[in-house]
Amino acid sequence: TQTIGLTSTPTDLSDHYLLVATLECPELVSKKSSSPIKKKYFDIDNMDQETWSNFANKTDTLLGVSPIKNLDLSNLTCKSNINFFWTQLQNIIIKAADFTIPVKQSSTHSKAIRPKILKHAYSTLKSLQKWLKITNEILKTQTFSIEWNKFFVKIPPTIQEMQISLLEHDDPLTK
Repeated sequence: TQTIGLTSTPTDLSDHYLLVATLECPELVSKKSSSPIKKKYFDIDNMDQETWSNFANKTDTLLGVSPIKNLDLSNLTCKSNINFFWTQLQNIIIKAADFTIPVKQSSTHSKAIRPKILKHAYSTLKSLQKWLKITNEILKTQTFSIEWNKFFVKIPPTIQEMQISLLEHDDPLTK
């Protein structure tokens, strides 16, 4: 624990001083992870015959040392026994997969709601609107902004990509 600030203030209500102490105690506050939550999934699309064989062998090995190795149907008469055996089997399969199957991590919150083409169109429109705003500000104040060049460089490729034709117009600065 570290003392960050300490002040004492006299009060009119009493002959005692008001004591204010600010302490930092990192042991009491847990830090949240700054990395996003990742979802683990098994990449079974990229498995070959050897990987499947390794998975099968590992599953057999784990099953051989598990409490369900001598599974008897007479033990599966009640719901709690069925749940126990199912949980054990599920854990064996997952553990074998962890050892043998390639794993990928993905952000669970990165689901694309809008199509890419629509997101690109919105991004382009936003850039054009920023450029227009800066241009209008330049025309209004008669002061050139360096930001204008940053957006102007993006205009020709955008015009070509969106198949927009530029019309000839009078330059408002030369009038």
